[in-house]
Amino acid sequence: MSLPLIGLTPARIETKFGLPAQGVMQAYMHAVQNAGGIPVIMPLDMPVSDLAPLLSRLGGVIFTGGVDIHPMRYNTPLDAYVANVDEARDQMELDLFAEVTRRGMPFLGICRGIQLVNVALGGTLYTHVQAQHPGAHKHDFYPDWPRSYLAHPVRVEADSTLAR
Repeated sequence: MSLPLIGLTPARIETKFGLPAQGVMQAYMHAVQNAGGIPVIMPLDMPVSDLAPLLSRLGGVIFTGGVDIHPMRYNTPLDAYVANVDEARDQMELDLFAEVTRRGMPFLGICRGIQLVNVALGGTLYTHVQAQHPGAHKHDFYPDWPRSYLAHPVRVEADSTLAR
């Protein structure tokens, strides 16, 4: 049996030479490999319709973390709490999510990715949880901890959809 190919949506990054690039954190790639899959980075600058041959080979898609989703996507005004946006990435991932769900493919959203799923399904977001929802736990970057810090355990039930 061959290993499943798992698509990962990248973030726009800059190389040390100042050149534009696209990439994903190694932790995402290692997680896919450790789960028995082969990670495949999906290009942000291609129409989803052109990705059909790739999608037909994937066993699932991971919508990864990254910059803020533009508030216009969930009918909220832009405010001072929105640090960075990538409107082209927003559009590509929303289109990709629509195609992934149309095909009935498995998907996982991590950080920005689960926010994108929420927005794609008609949900809204707080642009700054602590300011807009007093008493909420901090849900963003902790500068004293590594980005891959496991803040809490997650248990997957054996007979659940996620386990399958």
